[in-house]
Amino acid sequence: MVRETAAVKVKELTVSLNRAMGWPDDTELELTMPDPLVENISLEEIADKSVGPNPDVVEAEQTAVKARAALTLSGLEYVPTVAAVSGYLFQNKIPAVPSNFGYGGIVATYTLFDFGKREREVKEARARLGMAEIAVQLTKAKAASNLKKSYSELERSRQLSQVAQKIGASMATLANVSYNPNSPEVKAARAEAELQMLQADLAHRQAFAHLKALMTYSGRN
Repeated sequence: MVRETAAVKVKELTVSLNRAMGWPDDTELELTMPDPLVENISLEEIADKSVGPNPDVVEAEQTAVKARAALTLSGLEYVPTVAAVSGYLFQNKIPAVPSNFGYGGIVATYTLFDFGKREREVKEARARLGMAEIAVQLTKAKAASNLKKSYSELERSRQLSQVAQKIGASMATLANVSYNPNSPEVKAARAEAELQMLQADLAHRQAFAHLKALMTYSGRN
């Protein structure tokens, strides 16, 4: 009964591995474990890089630049509008006036009363600038938080992968010294350990790829 149960377990694990690889369920497997991922990224390494110029931060900073420019333009509403005019005229209709002459001058306009419209526009522009500057700080903080969160996931997956590797090595040793290494029970235990190693290794590689993508996204290699 135990052997039958172990045989069923081996078959189930084999099918599970085949489906994970996208192969037919009855494919015979001979697993070759990949070399463990070796990465040397530390929290200290990303601590001073977490506010790199990623697109979100750049976009927030550009919004702040536009808001600052809008505030400057709104302040110019208090400045008079000055225009210079000049020209040249030729005429022969009025004898008392020279037939040709040039002219020039300056025209200035200023709105004396606007019922507080300019003041409201300046206050609104200043408020938009304040919100834009706060958005820049929040975006930078979010970028830093995402990197640290991704690093924590990488560290956790690294530890799980190392534990799975130790378990797999122990199962391999047990199979080698077993009186019957080809028994269904030993095969089932070893297949399960190898599956756990593959899953842990895959999670570690995915966490590493995600962190590298975030670092690249932040303009850091």
